[in-house]
Amino acid sequence: MLVGKAKLLGAGMLVIFVLIFINLMTIFPLYPKNNSQITDKKPRFLWTGLQGCYVLYIDDNPEFRTPKRIELHSNSFKPEKEMDFGTYYWKVRSGPLVSKVSKFEIVSSVILSRNKTSVKNEGNVNVTLHRLTGAIVLGIGKSADVGEYENVTAEQS
Repeated sequence: MLVGKAKLLGAGMLVIFVLIFINLMTIFPLYPKNNSQITDKKPRFLWTGLQGCYVLYIDDNPEFRTPKRIELHSNSFKPEKEMDFGTYYWKVRSGPLVSKVSKFEIVSSVILSRNKTSVKNEGNVNVTLHRLTGAIVLGIGKSADVGEYENVTAEQS
């Protein structure tokens, strides 16, 4: 009876080992999350997998007709240049292993902060700031002086 239980336990351990091995050998896209909307125009791509050689594919077409192909030796990537607004698809390959395709969208974000005498554009698009003395284009990360009690409005440029 004890020998039968030991064999059964051994088989169970083998199944657990195989499942752990399969999970370690599988590549899962982590970020940007599938079907997410993000405002970062230079998003960090992150995926699971054993350290090794990877090829990251990014395209605006789900069939990857003209993908950007990036060879890497880590499981993350951050583009040097800003990406355009829009929908993107991405996947990762490591040898014969290929992740599922993940989709995300880069969307515009209008965020203004104000203190007593200035307004700052903290979004990811230029805005037109309308104020008592006229309208100005306020670039990303830029501030404009305003009167302490001046009413201002803004719209995406």
